[in-house]
Amino acid sequence: MQISRCAFHRFALKTLCEPRPRTQSQSFATVISATVMSNKVAFYAVAKGRAPGVYMTWDECREQTTGFPAARFKKLRSAAEAEEYLARFGIKWTLPEETTPTPAPFQRAIENKVESPADDGGCTIVYCDGACKGNGQAESVAGIGVWWGRSDPRNLAERCPGSQTNNRAELIAIVRVLETAPHNKNPLIIKTDSQYSIKCLRTWLPKWLDNGFKTAKGDPVKNVQLIYYLNALLAQRALEGQKVHLEYVRGHAGEEGNEGADALANIGAYKPTVPERDWEALQAQLSNTDHADSNAMKAAVQDVVSAETSAEVPMDEEELQAYANCLLPDEDIELDLLDDYN
Repeated sequence: MQISRCAFHRFALKTLCEPRPRTQSQSFATVISATVMSNKVAFYAVAKGRAPGVYMTWDECREQTTGFPAARFKKLRSAAEAEEYLARFGIKWTLPEETTPTPAPFQRAIENKVESPADDGGCTIVYCDGACKGNGQAESVAGIGVWWGRSDPRNLAERCPGSQTNNRAELIAIVRVLETAPHNKNPLIIKTDSQYSIKCLRTWLPKWLDNGFKTAKGDPVKNVQLIYYLNALLAQRALEGQKVHLEYVRGHAGEEGNEGADALANIGAYKPTVPERDWEALQAQLSNTDHADSNAMKAAVQDVVSAETSAEVPMDEEELQAYANCLLPDEDIELDLLDDYN
C-alpha cells in the first residue's frame, strides 16, 4: 500500500538542547541520545579532567582533557569497564537504570507533560532501533532504543527481554513505541531502519491473520504471541482513530534520530538481563479477550503503511516465500537483503 508524501516529511528535527558535560546526576541514556554516534559504542572514561565522568565521543573527551594538567582518561568498550576504570581513581560511577524493564502495557510516558515532536501537519514522529552484540551466538546481548529528541525524557534505552536477537529487538522497539507514545488523533510516524520489521508488519502479518499464522511450508510461525500483542497495540490505536505509519530510514546514514535510537539500543544491550514478557497475557489484557478481534487486527494492519522514502522496501510473493518463517536468524535476512541495500 502506497501513500503520497505528506506534510510531515517536511519536518526537520530541531535541537532541544546542546550536549552537556556528563555528571553522575545526569541521565546517561539521555546524554547518549544527544550525541550522533557511529555504529560502534565506545565509553570514554575521564578520571582527571575538567569534568570527570563518562563520555560517548572522542570530541567530548578531548574537550575535558586537552590542556588539563596530568589528565587521565581511557577509551573502553563497556559501561562496566568504564566504572572499573574510574573506581581506580576513587570516582564512583554506575550506569543508571533509565527505564523499567517490564513496563505496564498502558504506560504512556509523560504524554501530557512533554509535547511530541511534530511538523506543521501535526504528526507525531519517533525513531526506534534494536541492537545485538554477538547475534546468533550463545552469549549475545540485545537492546532496544526509542529516540524522541535530544535530552528528551521519553527516550528509552532498555535491555531486550527474553531471547537476544537483533530481529526481536527491532520488533520489540516498535512495541515500546506503541506502549509509550501519546494516544491522540495525530498520525504516529515510527521511523526505523529495520527492513525486517516493515516486511513483518506490512507483508507477512496480513497473510498470517488469514491462514492462522502458518509459514509458506505450513509450519507454525515463531513468536506468535509477540506478534499478536504488537498487532493488538496497532488495533487499539486504529480503534481510537489514530493512524500509524512505518517509515524506512537508512541506518548509519547520518540522520540524527536514527543515530540516537541506535546509540540508545546499544546502551540497552549492556543493561541487566530481563526475563521474557508474557506477551499472551499482555495481549489479552489489552483486548479484554483471549484473542483480539481478527477484523480489528486486520484493519490495524491495513492502516500500517510506509511513507515514501529514498529507499523503497520491495514486497512480493517471492520474498514472502523466502522470509515466511518469522524471526529468522538475522544473518539470513541480512544476506538476502545485501544486494538490494548495499
